[in-house]
Amino acid sequence: MLRPTIYNALQKLLRAQQDVVIFVPSFTMQTKVEGLIATYQQLALGIRITSPRAWVEERWSVWGSKAYLAVPASLRMYAIRCLLTGQIPYEHNQDFELSANNGLVSLLAKLFERAFAQVVSCDAKNPAYTPAQQEIITLVHAYQAYIHEQGYIEQTEMLEYLSVSFKQHHVHLPHIFMVGFDTHTRFEQELIALLSSCTQIESFTTDEFFDDVSVCEELAQVSQHIFSNDEQSVASTGALDLLLPTGPLARSPLIAARVEQLAQTCKTVAISAPDAFYLWKDLAPRLCKQGIGVKAELSFLVLETQTGRAVFQFLRSVTTLMQAAKTWPAPTKEEEGTYLTIPLDSMSWWPPEDLIDFLMSDCAHMSMSSVYRLDRLMRSNRLLTPSDVLNLLQNPHMVSQSVVSATHELLKGHVAAALGKLAQPYLQEFDSHTTDDFYIDAMGNTCTIFQREPHPFEQSLAYSVLMHLNARVKELKEFYISNTADSCIEDFLPNFIEDLYLIARSMTCSVYPYMRPSVKKVSSNHSHSDEKASCDSSRTDEKATCDGSSTSEPLCCVYIAQPSALALWLPASFDAVVLSGQTSQMSPLPRALDPLQQLLVAFDIEKPVTPLACARHDFRALLRLAQHHVVLERSLFDESSHKTYPSVMYTELLACYGLSSFEDDDVLAHFSHMSMSETGISHMIYSGARPQVFAQDNPLCAGQVSKDYIPLVCVSPMGRKAEIADKPLLSASQIEAYLRCPYLWFNERRLGLTTPDAGFSPMEAGTFVHRVLELVHTKLLDVAQSKSMHSDALYTIGARANAQAPARVSKTADEHTHMLLDQFFDEHLHHQYLKQSQKRYKQLQIFVPHCLEDEGLLNQIRKDLHSFLDYESGLFEGFEPRFFELGFGKGEAAVEYAGVYVNGSIDRVDVDAHGNALIIDYKHKSTYKFLPSYALFTSAHPYTDGTYELAEHIQTLIYASVLQKLYPNLHVVGALYVSTKRNHAISGAVDENFIDRVCGCNRVSRQLRQSIAVPANYYSEYSTLTGFQGVLDATEHMIAQKITGMIGGNIAPDISSPEHIQTCPYCKIAYQNGRIHHEN
Repeated sequence: MLRPTIYNALQKLLRAQQDVVIFVPSFTMQTKVEGLIATYQQLALGIRITSPRAWVEERWSVWGSKAYLAVPASLRMYAIRCLLTGQIPYEHNQDFELSANNGLVSLLAKLFERAFAQVVSCDAKNPAYTPAQQEIITLVHAYQAYIHEQGYIEQTEMLEYLSVSFKQHHVHLPHIFMVGFDTHTRFEQELIALLSSCTQIESFTTDEFFDDVSVCEELAQVSQHIFSNDEQSVASTGALDLLLPTGPLARSPLIAARVEQLAQTCKTVAISAPDAFYLWKDLAPRLCKQGIGVKAELSFLVLETQTGRAVFQFLRSVTTLMQAAKTWPAPTKEEEGTYLTIPLDSMSWWPPEDLIDFLMSDCAHMSMSSVYRLDRLMRSNRLLTPSDVLNLLQNPHMVSQSVVSATHELLKGHVAAALGKLAQPYLQEFDSHTTDDFYIDAMGNTCTIFQREPHPFEQSLAYSVLMHLNARVKELKEFYISNTADSCIEDFLPNFIEDLYLIARSMTCSVYPYMRPSVKKVSSNHSHSDEKASCDSSRTDEKATCDGSSTSEPLCCVYIAQPSALALWLPASFDAVVLSGQTSQMSPLPRALDPLQQLLVAFDIEKPVTPLACARHDFRALLRLAQHHVVLERSLFDESSHKTYPSVMYTELLACYGLSSFEDDDVLAHFSHMSMSETGISHMIYSGARPQVFAQDNPLCAGQVSKDYIPLVCVSPMGRKAEIADKPLLSASQIEAYLRCPYLWFNERRLGLTTPDAGFSPMEAGTFVHRVLELVHTKLLDVAQSKSMHSDALYTIGARANAQAPARVSKTADEHTHMLLDQFFDEHLHHQYLKQSQKRYKQLQIFVPHCLEDEGLLNQIRKDLHSFLDYESGLFEGFEPRFFELGFGKGEAAVEYAGVYVNGSIDRVDVDAHGNALIIDYKHKSTYKFLPSYALFTSAHPYTDGTYELAEHIQTLIYASVLQKLYPNLHVVGALYVSTKRNHAISGAVDENFIDRVCGCNRVSRQLRQSIAVPANYYSEYSTLTGFQGVLDATEHMIAQKITGMIGGNIAPDISSPEHIQTCPYCKIAYQNGRIHHEN
């Protein structure tokens, strides 16, 4: 209510036909005062409530200079950055040493907005200023000349013009009331001085202007005595109480419980929280379940929202691709005409991760499955060009229609239109969401799956951000048109977006959601203004119901906001106020003035105001909001279970009650209080009640499979003949992966949890090396065939080698062999850049370098292969390469091994004149890890007691057994791995009678010989054979036992070995989960 003296004064002025203007410090107070004045019928007309700056702009539009307009924020920041970087020439040719970083530009923009005219009047040559401050003054004059040239003026300059204009035109000014200004800025002081000479102006505090007789006596005394040196203490009558949750998880349940109690006697409750957004998400559903409506005022920095970040990721990614596509070399057609050679330029943008992050955001309006599919498509293609990506973004079958439209507009340079296209779905159908997938249930009905459910609050915030950015784009666009009229889109668009990003760093948007306890849906209303972008969501975030009541009228209304926002409200606006987060961690005091205040003090524009004084002012304003109750909430422990300490304002408030000690026992004895522990399942549920148990189930641990699903762990491929469809089909690498870790095999091979990236890793390098060596040896074999009388025999696996036509690398690899290597290396590298020119093509590329590091690795591989040819010339004496990439088990040609069917391909098979064969598998690995991990025996001496343990790598042993089954006349004597990297080495297993021929003239350590050589009398309990053949039998027998476990659903993680837990990412997670479960 208005005080009687104020009411009478206003009524008297209106009766005298005098216009009245009431100045208030904030937009929030303006709306509250307008509502209060509207309740008085006699004051309904003739009174205007506004802020000083808004009134000055309004007067300027009437009495100011027609040549100038108020400068918008976008031009201010743009001009400052251009002056600092030299893009706007200054008449004095001043080279500013100040850096044009985002923080400094934002700081100077705030300074110019608040006290531009005062800084202009400062002397740049004053020795009291630092060199940086002198440069700021010089920059102000350059800035002033530029904006005046553009037809704009800063608001602080308007007062001088208006002062002259008022006197010239004899302007009749209204009677001015200034309400709620505890302190005045320099602009407000000069405005008061101007108005004092022209009209009558009166200043009132909120206490002097409003009547707060409804406030209880205890709270009135607290407001009077807090922060004073008065020794008189306030008597506690129950108006102040405490909430002491033991930790963060108990905060919301405890506040909800106290608000439910207050709702019995209070109609309005305000909750002040430093983390207002978190409290809104967690507290609002709880209160709605109890029939309490919840409103909130939530402010966000634009770039801290998901939509703000996603939009700039989209804008930057598309402009980067536009610039790259402009200079990207065009593809060339091969002579055959069916393939295109795709040349590459800088691939620093690949993979387009920022673009995928944008598509995953809500403002892209895409289903998650579509985003994952597009992400996999782009990541798996190392020949992806900028034009390819831009084409994908314009394909309505790959992305949403809003993204297609936004990309079209952005390619034309229409940023505002692109933002409008992204915002359009929110206007068309606010509840719309994209179907992500569907399934057919047991009754044959189609059921829709949504991985991204509609969320009104998030959609309101997204729309608010897009519209706020859209408004700034339209402002900034005008200046770019005048300064970059002759530039093409690709030239000015990146700078335009960076300037927009700079402006967005200081932009805030507000949303005002309201969750009401009703099952009825109420449409959401969007609204935004020039002063602040806001969006009212007048509907529930989820379907909330009133317990025991079907009416939509809430029992009580709760308002949640940050302390700085609530401090602007009128006193006695709420029945009760909850001050949450009263710990030194959540409500800290700033240690020093912010940079803007420091500059204002340095230029003697404003007097310094300490952070403590500001905090006291806001806290007193929060206390005065309550009429009957004030509740203080302080968590006793933080997220790390460390004890918390009360905030400064908390201790000063308790000091009003004469408490000299602030220990918990003393406080609890003086005030009524509530406490709650973090334990208890009811705290996690919005209803606040423990749920009723209808059924109970004990989930299996990681790696355990239910009985009904065991047949799905390892299944036979579909489409095979019934005769061979009864057993699973595995590759040798799959079997090896299962033996190494069943849990890893299941996650990577069965579930396919692998990265989609087409990398430049050792795996791709090994594939490339395999192919180059295959081409070299195939060429040598072709030469041998042309010289042989029995050409077909050279290609027969079991044939005797023709000594007159050797196909192996000679003992000293000649120049011709190295020339062949370079030739096939270059040819195969060229093939990586080929793709079919048809619309539907199969990508051939697998090993495409993108950067200098990749080029260096490629050059090193070439060197490694040349040295490998020299190394290989001394190996495998008497053996000749006869087959490469020998495939088996393909199609219906089933090959059984260890109780399952196997398929794959053998890198290379060498035979000698007597039908002895060597299995050779290339590994592009360094010898440091290669020698110990690929050897058959883990110790220097093989097992002599009949025991046998599977080696870490058994791939070649499987190949050896399979080869003997396919070609019985072939006698395999070795299953070897050969390192093609740098120093080169061999490992694996070989009959001891052939170890010298295998090693040849290369020097091999005695320990290595013993770790790979199988003695002729070697035996094991798993086979009746001895020697190398006994090893093959024992290996197959032990693998069969392991595969029996695979078929039986054994995919348990191995958490017994600490070394394995650290190396296997899946077992590490399973170990951590198991430990947490055990501890709980």
